[in-house]
Amino acid sequence: MGPIGQALSAQSERQWAQLGACLEQLDEATACRGEGILVPKRLLAHIIETVDFYLAPSPDEYAWGGTIGDWEGTPTDGFPSLAAFARYHADVAERLREWFGRHDDEALLGGNPFPWTGANPAERMMYVMRHTAQHLGEINALLRTWGLPLVGWR
Repeated sequence: MGPIGQALSAQSERQWAQLGACLEQLDEATACRGEGILVPKRLLAHIIETVDFYLAPSPDEYAWGGTIGDWEGTPTDGFPSLAAFARYHADVAERLREWFGRHDDEALLGGNPFPWTGANPAERMMYVMRHTAQHLGEINALLRTWGLPLVGWR
């Protein structure tokens, strides 16, 4: 892995550690609290599955909702347990590490089958990290509103 891949991978690891800490600190009641899409479990499902999607070879090679369910449409009590979310998080984290391991800097600057995310796979991963940060921020805003400890920065 070249310097671009190392930098992106290191930042991704830090962000995934932050997401893992979020999963560890939530309890089931808090994870299901909120309204509309602003429910921690909904946001977590969306974050993890979206990263999983962007690791696919192309948009057409991914089946949405196969692991956790429809993040917007599943009733809050229909989501799996936080332990299942943690397993999915760990599985996607491993696929993310493998993805970076397969992409040297030349590949990271090559073609991108997800053109709305940027010109190349490096930009796709930056897009994914921005997306994850957006929704982790929403979870922290909910936690702050509820007077609960925030997910720590990494």
